[in-house]
Amino acid sequence: MTLADLILGLITLQRLGELALSKRNADRLCVQGAYEVAAGHYPLIVALHTAWLTGLWYLVIYRAADSGSWVWLGVFVILQLLRVWVIATLGPRWTTRIIVLPGAPLVAVGPYRFVSHPNYWVVAAEILVLPLVFGLVWYGIAFSVLNTAVLWIRIRAEDTALTRRPEISRGTCAPTARAHSAHRGCTRSSSPGRADSCRGGIQGLEPIPWTQSSADDIHELRERERRPARWRRWVSVPKLSWSVFLTRYPARHR
Repeated sequence: MTLADLILGLITLQRLGELALSKRNADRLCVQGAYEVAAGHYPLIVALHTAWLTGLWYLVIYRAADSGSWVWLGVFVILQLLRVWVIATLGPRWTTRIIVLPGAPLVAVGPYRFVSHPNYWVVAAEILVLPLVFGLVWYGIAFSVLNTAVLWIRIRAEDTALTRRPEISRGTCAPTARAHSAHRGCTRSSSPGRADSCRGGIQGLEPIPWTQSSADDIHELRERERRPARWRRWVSVPKLSWSVFLTRYPARHR
């Protein structure tokens, strides 16, 4: 195994692990009442990062790019430490999606004391620096331009979500069955001064009382939202028929 194989292998495992961590945190946040914002651009981010990493594997391993530069490799290691700092600072609120938890204060500690969106700065630097490790200057510049365009969309959507503007479009953020089943055993304590108990709940989450299946509740809410539109469709047909009747058959013929 060469140094290039080791570097790219570790980066691939890191990205997969971060996706799993993001999914777990997103499920926990959704159970607490959070919602996702601007989910439409997320596939674009996934496609960009997948293409970036896949292209590196092809150029470095199969096309035998230049040997690694220790200077740029050191810079990349520093970026990984900054990435860990960001993830540790956000803790259970770190995800790869834009998820808003109502009532939660903005994070203003760690790297967020010095710069806004530190995670995006780290990602932008990674996309440029890792190709430089293997001498692929043109590759790093090309994907940096693409990443800048994607981040422009992402940061605008995130800033809009953080400022809670009225024109924001909310998406759905339903918890997975696994996260839901872990909270179905939560009960509300009737004794004053005693904390709620949660049987089989997820550690680190505030217990939530469940009266019936959350999935059924969500389905019922969605059905209630659709009913007015359906009733309007059905009511409009008799109205139209009655207007046609009045037009074709005046009062003297009735």
